[in-house]
Amino acid sequence: MASLDVIWVDSEVFESDAGEIMSGLPVSISFPAYPGEIWSGEVAYVYPELDPVTRTQRFRLEINNADQRLRPNMFANVLLESKPRPSVLTVPREAVIRSGAGARVILALQEGRFQAQPVTTGLSSGGRTEILTGLNEGDTVVSSGQFLLDAEANGEQALARLMGAEAEGASNMDTMAEGMEAMEMPEMQMDDMSDMSMPDMEDSSERFSTSGTIRRMGDEQITISHR
Repeated sequence: MASLDVIWVDSEVFESDAGEIMSGLPVSISFPAYPGEIWSGEVAYVYPELDPVTRTQRFRLEINNADQRLRPNMFANVLLESKPRPSVLTVPREAVIRSGAGARVILALQEGRFQAQPVTTGLSSGGRTEILTGLNEGDTVVSSGQFLLDAEANGEQALARLMGAEAEGASNMDTMAEGMEAMEMPEMQMDDMSDMSMPDMEDSSERFSTSGTIRRMGDEQITISHR
């Protein structure tokens, strides 16, 4: 049986963070099995390729486990301690809205107006997210309620598109109506209708004759009494 005095922890980061991973980088590791306890270690090996499915960079950590408390197949949370990066523009992590279309923030303008601003994000640490492009120093972003503002903006855009489509449809209907009014319908006299032939029903029905007194008439029935 292999010794567990030193264990390996396999971890992964997103492709956007792969450039920060290097051998010897210090890390802090916590395990759900031991809440509140922190283990220290370092990156021992960086795998040579990204995972083609998850698009993540895999790396390996080495941790001292002389007391044998850590066991294979445990889950771990890894905190990387990358090198300081001075003069970095950051925003609160919760201010960034991520979707399939990319990342954006809600930019606060003057006179109570807001604008959805696409951004390019970098590293996230300590509750802050690095902004590479899309914002300038001094810009004010919304960090609370931004999802509601974003949903409101998208709703207004969708409503504007819908109203535009309805207006266009109404305009087309008006054009069709004007075209119908412009068509001259031929005059038809009642005498002309008398010449219109009706389908000959005599061949498909039988005739009966009788004499009597009409007693009652309904929508589709007539009651006749006869001797």
